[in-house]
Order: sequence, then C-alpha cells, then structure tokens
Amino acid sequence: MAGCIITIDAMGTQTAIASQIFNAKADYVLALKGNHPTLYGQVKNLFEQRFSQGFKGIIHSSDKRVEKGHHRTKKGQICCVLISQLQTLHN
Repeated sequence: MAGCIITIDAMGTQTAIASQIFNAKADYVLALKGNHPTLYGQVKNLFEQRFSQGFKGIIHSSDKRVEKGHHRTKKGQICCVLISQLQTLHN
C-alpha cells in the first residue's frame, strides 16, 4: 500500500485500523465525527485555535463547498494538516 492514499470514514479512527494503514506506509485521510466527543472536541479546539492564527507555521490545505439540490443546502469544510505536525499542534 506504500504510495497509496487511503480514505475511510470515522471507523478508520480506531487504533487498530489506523495502525494497519500507517504500518503499510500508506497516506491516509480519516474522518472524525461528533460521536467521539472527547477526541472530536480536542481536534476541533486545535483547529479553531490554529485557524484563528491563520495556521501560522503549519503546512495545511483547506476547502469550503456549498452544494444545493433537492431543496437542501449542504455546507462542508475540510482542513488538512500533516500528521507529523500533530505534535506542533499540541504545543
């Protein structure tokens, strides 16, 4: 799997699953939802803090989208940082 990018829903945040992807030397994107309130709150706070500082000194990418259809409006926002920078986020 080296050189692959793995995307997986919130189930991928389970330690065993994330470890398998990491050990296979693949890159990955994991979704995090509010049904993991402690982890979700910690990550949300980190991103809000860094967002308010313009992600100064942190390599990141982000995107916002608004989709309309079927009498609904769906808003989404994504922001990504390298996992190697997580230690930086905690400081």
